Amino acid sequence: MSCCFALLADCKPRFTKTPSSSNKVYVDEGAYSTELSWDYDIDGETVTWVDFMSKSSVGADVLIARKFANQQLQVSPTNGYKGRFSFAGKVSGNATFTIWFITKNDQRTFEFVVYFRSVNNPWIRNSVTLIVVGKLYACNNLSTKIECFWNYSRRCIKYNFPRQRFRIKIKATTVVY
Repeated sequence: MSCCFALLADCKPRFTKTPSSSNKVYVDEGAYSTELSWDYDIDGETVTWVDFMSKSSVGADVLIARKFANQQLQVSPTNGYKGRFSFAGKVSGNATFTIWFITKNDQRTFEFVVYFRSVNNPWIRNSVTLIVVGKLYACNNLSTKIECFWNYSRRCIKYNFPRQRFRIKIKATTVVY
């Protein structure tokens, strides 16, 4: 009996791949597009639809797009993504959402939700924060080999390159290695 219970406890839809292990995706402002992809194991469940939403820190989340099986993607006309958003994949196991013509206003937390017909496992969800990187920002201590980029949440994102040896010269807002 305990063997059967262990097998049943394991049977649950789950994500097998998300856009980023850190739940953060960086993209340059003005980029042509960025893809956010998820793979998931439905484990015998039937998918009814998938939602792509913008998370809100206050109030309700905003639906950006919904995709039912065997139907076209429905993009809400009021959220600023009409004509800038597309879907590829199968509702039953993988999904790639593409955001086109990236602007600083695209920086936010998105949530992908897969809804199932099941009562036991009604949905799975995963969030990812899209960080739109703006202009180059010069750091104070260049000897530590840190390159900083200013993003629109007014935080300096630091990338450390400890094993690379290079000289940094700053000319206006361009970094030359």
